[in-house]
Amino acid sequence: MNKHTELLKRRLTSGLLSLALVTAALITSAGAVQAQPPTSTKSAPTSTATAGCAHLRAALKTMKPGKAACMDKVAAVPDTAAVKHWQRSLTVAPGAVPCQLGQLALDRTSSCYEEFTTYRVIQVPGGAVVGTGTIGVASTTALDTESRTWRHNVRLGLLDATGVVAIGTTANVSLDCTTGTTGGNPPCTAVGGGVQSLPYPTTNVDYPFSVTSPNVTYPSWDQYTHSPTPILTVFNPAATEQAPPGRMSQAGQVRCDSTPYVSSRAGGCVYPAYTPTYSISVHDPLVDQVAWHILWAQQNLNNAWGVEGVGPALHRTTSRDVINANRRTACPRSRHRPPGTSCDEYPFASSYEGASRNADYSWHMVPRDQNSREGGSDYRLKFYRDNRVLDHDAFWVHIVR
Repeated sequence: MNKHTELLKRRLTSGLLSLALVTAALITSAGAVQAQPPTSTKSAPTSTATAGCAHLRAALKTMKPGKAACMDKVAAVPDTAAVKHWQRSLTVAPGAVPCQLGQLALDRTSSCYEEFTTYRVIQVPGGAVVGTGTIGVASTTALDTESRTWRHNVRLGLLDATGVVAIGTTANVSLDCTTGTTGGNPPCTAVGGGVQSLPYPTTNVDYPFSVTSPNVTYPSWDQYTHSPTPILTVFNPAATEQAPPGRMSQAGQVRCDSTPYVSSRAGGCVYPAYTPTYSISVHDPLVDQVAWHILWAQQNLNNAWGVEGVGPALHRTTSRDVINANRRTACPRSRHRPPGTSCDEYPFASSYEGASRNADYSWHMVPRDQNSREGGSDYRLKFYRDNRVLDHDAFWVHIVR
């Protein structure tokens, strides 16, 4: 272990004990996540970064001679070749959402937040800047719908470094699991991160974490929420006073559950802020007649139920009483059923928008095998399980034509 790494580790040990004092120097902006089309969900930033440089300059006259470091969140990203190269380097795993600068992008099981912070080393006294660098930060998450453990990665890149910052800069990334819990549920645990050098010219440095929601006894109806927050600490050997840790952007609120009607015994996790879409096709011979009926209903009822951007979302119900009441209302035994058919209703009986609670519904006789298949484990039930659609969760319905 070199002396710089040892100094940083001692700094981290003492810094974590005074985290409450550190957070007094943080700037916080927050926003609520809203459901968007299937590619991503965007929100206002929920990050905090140290207001260190303004605070540091105000305190120069009271500080011992030497060099002091500070960090500031970047309001406007520099239009430089290094920054553009960094952004192009943020490759996206198959099926994951792409990163978006200054916005939380997420779907049901993945997220990314890209941001930048400026790191400076300043001469004390006098205030002359003796080194600067822009640090790119990309925080990505890959949830698992069949496990309460997921992967979180923070990627750093030192860009456009000058002076002393270009030499010997290192960074530690930890993950604060105490944020974002609701209802008194216990926090998640995170393993990973640590101290690494930030090479210049730029080489991306990854800080992988394994994050776990507390286990529960199966079956369980408890739902735990977590919003792990990366904590960034940067160290430079030329600085006699190091910058305090900075809280970066959260990766969105994760919900973990072990609900028996959607779950393996291990449970799983999703982003509940993202509304998933159930899709079937009129060209699928196994369910085409059901698909045509749904399409007709969406186009002819007073409301385009389940059509994203046009009509209201549907909300799953797991109540047998509600499901049976919806079926009795839409498809009573008195309706004549030709041989080989059964009565299909829309909105679905397994939604709170079903016929017993909503007079704006449609029914139609469709092939019995198609009706059973569409609601079964290869289609809608699979969709519910794959996306961990719990009771009262919203979802869209898309018919491929």
